[in-house]
Amino acid sequence: MKALLETNLASAAQPLELLDVATSTNTYSANGWSYECAEKYLFRMGKKLIEAGFYTHFADASMEMVVKQVIELPTSYGCPMKCAYCAASCIKGIMVLPPESLFEMTDLIIHAHALPADCKILVTLTGTGDAYYTLNQIERYIAVTSQRYRNASFTISSCAWTDSMLKRVEKMAAAHRFRNIQATFISMNDMVTRRLIPGLPHESCGIFEFINHIRTSLLRNWRINYVLLNAINDSNRSFRAFMEAMLPIKDKVIVRISSLNETLASKKSNLKPSSGDHAAVLQELLIAKGIHAYLFHSAHNDNMSCGQLVLERTLMESSDLFCQLSSPMKETAQILQSPSTDT
Repeated sequence: MKALLETNLASAAQPLELLDVATSTNTYSANGWSYECAEKYLFRMGKKLIEAGFYTHFADASMEMVVKQVIELPTSYGCPMKCAYCAASCIKGIMVLPPESLFEMTDLIIHAHALPADCKILVTLTGTGDAYYTLNQIERYIAVTSQRYRNASFTISSCAWTDSMLKRVEKMAAAHRFRNIQATFISMNDMVTRRLIPGLPHESCGIFEFINHIRTSLLRNWRINYVLLNAINDSNRSFRAFMEAMLPIKDKVIVRISSLNETLASKKSNLKPSSGDHAAVLQELLIAKGIHAYLFHSAHNDNMSCGQLVLERTLMESSDLFCQLSSPMKETAQILQSPSTDT
């Protein structure tokens, strides 16, 4: 699969055409902020649709104090992991995006908001795609972007970290400003995880191998994204097993407890969000043991999750299935002209 994606990379460097920008506002339970203004940019690259996000996080709904601004970038079109809960798993076809396309998206978004070159911006390479397949492109992107925007910081994530990947990322974090290095968590049971992430490569670290790596790491900005799923990982037994596994690394890790933002993929897989009460129980259990944990939960499902805009536009163009979906994107998408990306 990696070889196939590298072959596709050669043909991926095509011009980007900005088609739409979908906007949404939402109230959140999150880490240091509670109100979000979201923009999803939809690009056309040849016959493929690519999406990127720009999020402004405010302290509260008054929007008087900006906590941070975030650019979320994809690293591929489609994703081989095929996570059962992720909208991107329903996108047909896979193509790694070259760094040049990521540069172009970044410059366009920053110019669109008239942000200066020294702006404090968080770039999360957590959109469609996984670092297991795209780390080469991510590494080059971060090296160049750190020079273009010297106050930029970065978050990267993977469902499938390997020992060699983690060592590479540690070297990157020593040279550039990283906010978080994130791993997705589904279950302490590897069979359950692989059932929900069918594209997970066999060489990837299990949760215990990942924890052992963190124990020996000098970094303290690791994050585990606990995707909370009804009847999958929301029992007290699951919570206690996870808590005990976190104890040896509690000074180096943050746990984000993420509620499921329902997508077409999650509904097809019959996956449902767990209750807010369960999320609070897990958070309280972790905090009581000295583990930094926070809830990540939106007041309403705004359909701004990873891959959602591409999926809905693809369905709209190819079938009547789109008409069955409810999304504010249908009403808020508008045609924009691409600004200059000269830097």
